[in-house]
Amino acid sequence: MGLIAFDLSLQLLGIGSLFFFLFRKKRVLSPDGPYPDVSLVKPCYANADGEEKNFDVLFRQDYPGKLQILFAVSEPDDPIVPVVEAFLRKYPDVDARIVVSTTREAYWRKIDALYDAQKKVKYDLVIWSDSDAIVRENYVSSMVACLEEPGVSLVTTPQYDTRGNTFASIMKNLGNNCDVATYLMLLNLFSRRKKVGWGHSLGFHRADFEAFEEEAWECLRTHFADDQMMPALFTKHKKRVVFRHIYCPVEYSNKRFSEMLNQQSRFALCQKAALGNRWLFLVSFLGLPQFPAVALLLVTGFSWLGVLVCLAVFFFRVAVSLTFEGLVLGSVRQTLLYFWIIPVWDLLKVYFFAYAFFTDRVTYHGKTYRFVDRFRLEEVTAPNKAMAGLTVMEKEK
Repeated sequence: MGLIAFDLSLQLLGIGSLFFFLFRKKRVLSPDGPYPDVSLVKPCYANADGEEKNFDVLFRQDYPGKLQILFAVSEPDDPIVPVVEAFLRKYPDVDARIVVSTTREAYWRKIDALYDAQKKVKYDLVIWSDSDAIVRENYVSSMVACLEEPGVSLVTTPQYDTRGNTFASIMKNLGNNCDVATYLMLLNLFSRRKKVGWGHSLGFHRADFEAFEEEAWECLRTHFADDQMMPALFTKHKKRVVFRHIYCPVEYSNKRFSEMLNQQSRFALCQKAALGNRWLFLVSFLGLPQFPAVALLLVTGFSWLGVLVCLAVFFFRVAVSLTFEGLVLGSVRQTLLYFWIIPVWDLLKVYFFAYAFFTDRVTYHGKTYRFVDRFRLEEVTAPNKAMAGLTVMEKEK
């Protein structure tokens, strides 16, 4: 009972932190300027996350300064290319173009696409925004206002999920948002030096990035979780990183259960790497109130006390979901219709914790990599592949 009370207290403190995060005074652009020029880089892949409706707003930003938009793709025949080309024809007066990436040095294509697009940026303020990010007309203005805060080098915003329309996507959206509303807000409250971030939305000063750019690209190419690496690098070089409440949720719809499991398993690996120790990661499992509540239910043989405690924890998590969805996304109706999914998500974490605890490998583009130092990865070469290479070399001699 003591552990359950402690875990619920953490959640309450997290909700309090959420209110502080959401309602702190926001910086806004001065009506008299100046308005620094901005380059927005949009790494794109396929056309599976609502891009046809989400990209349009990028061309209708209310920002009064100059805006350059670069859509970075890894292949010229990617399905997203004709979608972007249609927007370029629709808005011919907007400074926007497609950058086809040809670099093949990173473990995954997104980093290479960012690298090639970054070489094309024209302005000092840069925003990296993922293809599945949903923004409003004031997105660029909000990012610039935060970057104009004295001493700030990089701004990011927590990743929220929305627009679920399948069992798997609704479960992930509601569950992930519940966790952001509590555990992430606790991190934001107590962490003075921000070392985590979300790659779906990163804004920074180009000059600050260029001060360690060579190190940054080497790190991004070989490390897991680019969104974690960027804030860590800025912090390492004594550049100030901040979280700010800027509307930028991620489209997460049309996903199958297997796709959701695969993505969340990677997220669990990222959380383990952030903590730096698999045993510490496992201990953090005790901070989730639903598991000691279920343990109490089983130990007491489904007594009235066990049942009431489990129901209390369940409805507490539903209340967290209602609070977050109402204040941030305005999607309370989805929680009301699918509140029963939240305990399923909570119990599914047993799988995610077990997967991350025992796994030290990850696959990208058909190649397998193992973790060698927290976030750093190293390609795993099969013995027969190495022997095949040796044979070829011997023949060449």
